[in-house]
Amino acid sequence: MTALDRHNIFRAIEGSLQKLGTDYIDLFQTHCPDHGTSYHEILEALDDLVRAGKVRIVGCSNETSWGLTKSLGVSEMNGLARYETIQNNFSLNNRRFEDELAQVCRQEQVSLIPYSPLAGGVLSGKYNNGARPGG
Repeated sequence: MTALDRHNIFRAIEGSLQKLGTDYIDLFQTHCPDHGTSYHEILEALDDLVRAGKVRIVGCSNETSWGLTKSLGVSEMNGLARYETIQNNFSLNNRRFEDELAQVCRQEQVSLIPYSPLAGGVLSGKYNNGARPGG
């Protein structure tokens, strides 16, 4: 697991820019919360990238209601870029987003980008009647 400290964030962005052959990234999302690095340090690094024009929008993934609320508060108090998106697991089989996290997102205008909307393929029907896909 890579820490979300300034060094690693900048290294990831520079690597992505080089691999993509572009000058900026439309949406950069942190993958998982890093409880060993302060929200202020993470958001300050992301804000520097936004101000430098290397990233347009920042988001997070796999974050909790508390973590999203805390990060939005840090952004607001310090005039830093804020998380505009959150990418968490959400499907008919996994409705955990509908608890407090959905309320935070509605109130704070943070957009959900659901991952695994077909519940790992279960909702596609490929496992019906005990079927097992090859591999």
